[in-house]
Amino acid sequence: MDLFNLMIDENQPGPSPLSPNVVRRRLNVRSRINNPSRLSVPDLSETDQSTESDERDVPTETEKEALLTTEMKLEKARARREEINRIREIHLIDKNQQALERAQQNIERKREKMRKKTSRIAKVQARRNLMEEKERTRVLMSMENKLNYAVSRAEQICKKKQTKKRAEKAKKRRELLEFERRSSLLSVVDRRSELAQKKVELMLKDRQCKAREEIEHAQRVSRRVRSARILQRAVRAVLGVQEPKDEMSAAVQIQCWAPWRVNVVCRRLITRGDGLTSPVESLKSVLERMGYDNLLFSKSSISFDKLTVEMANPETLGAAKRLLSAFEPILGLGAVSSVSDRTLLSTFLIDQQPIPILGPKRDTDKCARLLEISSHKLLKGLVDLARMSHVDEHQSNRAALVTRAVSCLLSYCTLFEKWKNADIEDLVEQMSKSATQSWIMYSTAKETLLYIEEKELTVGDSGPFFQHKLRSKSSRRGAWSHIKRIRASLEKLLGPKDAIGIMKAAKSRAMEQIDEDDLVNKARIEIDAVCESETESETPQVEEGVAHVDLHDAIALDDVNEHVVHEILLADNEDLSDQLLKDPVSSVVDCVNFFMAKFKNDTSQGEVTVDTFAFKMEKVFFESMKDSWVQSNDVIGMHEMMSEIFTKMRNLVPNRTDLHDHFSQKEALKCSTPCDFLEMLARIANVMGDSLESPYRAESTLQWLRATVKFCSGKSTVPFDFPDIESYVIVSMAFLVKKLDVCHADIVNYRLVKVTPLIRANGVHYERQRFQQKHGSSVDGLHGTRSWLSRMMPEIAGCATLRSATLKKGFVDELLFVQERISIPEVLCLDAARIGSIRERVQRIVIASSLYLHACTIMNVRCTSLLSEEALSKVKFDKNEIMKSLKNNHSYDELYAKASSTIVSFAKGLTGKDVDDNVRERLLYATGSVLKGSDPVLSLMDKRVRDVFRTACSLDLKSISQNRGAPKTMRTGTGKSPEVTVKNELKEAFYEEVTRHSTKLGFNVVADDLTDAAYDAFKVIDHCVKVHDENVFNPIAKEIKEAGGIQNA
Repeated sequence: MDLFNLMIDENQPGPSPLSPNVVRRRLNVRSRINNPSRLSVPDLSETDQSTESDERDVPTETEKEALLTTEMKLEKARARREEINRIREIHLIDKNQQALERAQQNIERKREKMRKKTSRIAKVQARRNLMEEKERTRVLMSMENKLNYAVSRAEQICKKKQTKKRAEKAKKRRELLEFERRSSLLSVVDRRSELAQKKVELMLKDRQCKAREEIEHAQRVSRRVRSARILQRAVRAVLGVQEPKDEMSAAVQIQCWAPWRVNVVCRRLITRGDGLTSPVESLKSVLERMGYDNLLFSKSSISFDKLTVEMANPETLGAAKRLLSAFEPILGLGAVSSVSDRTLLSTFLIDQQPIPILGPKRDTDKCARLLEISSHKLLKGLVDLARMSHVDEHQSNRAALVTRAVSCLLSYCTLFEKWKNADIEDLVEQMSKSATQSWIMYSTAKETLLYIEEKELTVGDSGPFFQHKLRSKSSRRGAWSHIKRIRASLEKLLGPKDAIGIMKAAKSRAMEQIDEDDLVNKARIEIDAVCESETESETPQVEEGVAHVDLHDAIALDDVNEHVVHEILLADNEDLSDQLLKDPVSSVVDCVNFFMAKFKNDTSQGEVTVDTFAFKMEKVFFESMKDSWVQSNDVIGMHEMMSEIFTKMRNLVPNRTDLHDHFSQKEALKCSTPCDFLEMLARIANVMGDSLESPYRAESTLQWLRATVKFCSGKSTVPFDFPDIESYVIVSMAFLVKKLDVCHADIVNYRLVKVTPLIRANGVHYERQRFQQKHGSSVDGLHGTRSWLSRMMPEIAGCATLRSATLKKGFVDELLFVQERISIPEVLCLDAARIGSIRERVQRIVIASSLYLHACTIMNVRCTSLLSEEALSKVKFDKNEIMKSLKNNHSYDELYAKASSTIVSFAKGLTGKDVDDNVRERLLYATGSVLKGSDPVLSLMDKRVRDVFRTACSLDLKSISQNRGAPKTMRTGTGKSPEVTVKNELKEAFYEEVTRHSTKLGFNVVADDLTDAAYDAFKVIDHCVKVHDENVFNPIAKEIKEAGGIQNA
């Protein structure tokens, strides 16, 4: 059923509703009209009819109306059809919109449903991924563990295999070495057996020869005995001597007869024995070797080295022995121990080279002059003896020549022995004097320490004697070590008994001198003065017109002594600014963890410095205190250390006497267990961190306090991983003691900052005043200074300018580089340590510069090529290494090994090439000769370094600075002054002048070190002249001049 047709039919008007049959017919008719196949037939029929009618005639009216009606119906049907299509389109559009809305709603519902389903799927997927990730991680970890285990097992297997291989190799190597050792041992045994067999054969042959010689000798002796008896009877008949009782006394008489002995010597001189040359021929060969003509008493000039080589020649020594063996009947067998072949050959050395052998004492020493004359006479006698001919010479002439030669030989050997032992006697005398001085220093220091201990019992250990105790202890320790060294040297020279006798005599002389000079009472007076100055405040008198330092009126100068004043006066302004105005110096106690770790397991084996040595000594002291506490339950040392801590804390606030009783000695004595000591130390640390220390220093103290409080409350184990509580208590005590010492150092540094301008302005007068207090206003007691000045005569007695130059030159020649041991002048006592340091540094510089000069010569490199900074940077490391090796106290073998390797590396750095074996051997030989002190270059550099120091100490810095022209930097006067200090122009001028002079003399590599040492020496002597020229040097110079004038008159 067509719904649209039904809708159209319903809309059409009609009288009554249509029956189903009518509707069916209409639908069938319409369907036939709408169907093209059905409409085509009527059209064809109409067409056929029209065709037929056309063929017949024109259509009728009825047919026309029918046609019109049909067309109208068709037009209506077409219009109705269009309306129906339009309505259908509208209806379809509505239905499509509704369907679209429903579809969109369905889509939204489905989308929402899919969204929910997707979220559930995502959650499930995420959960599944997480589970898979965990599973994957677990699998990977298990695989990684398996792989690691497999790798470790593989490594272990590889190591086992490698170890096994190494063991097998080592076993094979041991077997090989054992085989080689056995082979070499067998070869040695075989060789020794062969040598022993040969030796036995030779011994048998020697015995046979000796037996044959003894038989022949017995036959000769028997003949000589018969001839001797005949001679005895003849001599007795001539001289009228009675016949002796026995044959022995007769032989003694004939053998002691001088003419007979001389005759025997004459016979021996011209007799050849056993195929050897005669003694006269041996004498001629010796003379020819030594450059003498035996026919004319003339000699050719031979160098010292060639003479020594000829003297060491075995042929020359054998010839000399044969000559002396001929003189045995006169000299006696072993009767004269000083006569030897080397002594005889030394005659030629003294005759041809007297200056190098006898030295500067050749003209002044009487023994040296007599020795030289005796050598001439002996050589004249030997030359005359060499001219002797067994055919031409008469027996009396021979006897006279032999007698004169033997007499000259005996006198020469006696003088030679005396001259050789003279140096030993001088050395023993000097060592005896040094021992006497050391005993004086040791005994005086010992008595001073005992007196200081007595004073501390009465006054209290408050610290005024610290400097005196330190000085006395160091003096006693140094004197005792010096005494032991002198005794060991004397034992090597003279033997134990003589050494003990000399040391006892030196000690007795020292005690007598101590009693004569009253040194012990003087030391006690000085200690009493220190004690009085500590308890009382004396007001010194002020001279008019003279700036005076009143140390008792200045609170900032309480702890300043003459050593500190002297160091401040010698220091430059730049050095003082760097040392006094810089930030607080970090100490080992500023980090408690570092201090505890260092104190607990300090096993450093590096270079020993003052700080490391002091730290180790403190560690040993506290460990011994801990051992006494733990092993024998002795807490006396702990109580004494607590008392020392209390004293140090009181000294930090000396004027707050109301706070001194905050800690008492009774509280310290009550402590017996580790917990008691920790509680007391915690109280001390609390007070230190809150009141006594600066915030910078207090951080480590408070850190220790927090760790200790936590341990005491039971919330932790022993802090800082100590094995037991006793060790922690001991180290904590050491930590707090060190903290208090650092606080004292900070206070002293602060006071020095305040007092430095006052010292710089008035320090010279202060040193003069202190010198007069020590030695008095007179110069009579200044024996060391007077002896020093007397060695510089006559220049010292001139004007002030000449005297200053002479003093500076004498400081270098007569004090700084003097060879013999002399006493330090009193005016330079404060600089004794600095002078010793300069000597050590100069010794290292001379040795190092000699090694560098040898290396440059061997490597064909000019020293001037080392002037640039680039060249010096290449060898800077090697230079520092060799200076460090020379500074350390190594044995000769260690020093030689390090110096050799360093000088080879230095030579390699000069050229940038490897060193071949020939050059290496030359370098090693030069190094050994320099270290042994037998190298001529070392002597040359020693002379040159003296020249550098003479030039440096005699410089006039003001004139040099003026000649330099305009300064390099100038201030404008506007704005703020720069923070960086301007360099000292005078010091810069000194460094330029000395560096220029030292580089000319070959000190290129060590020019900086040499200039620093020279600057220290310049400061010492320049300051000494400035302080003591008017009051000490001028009066002593006048007295020396007057004494010289009296002696000349």
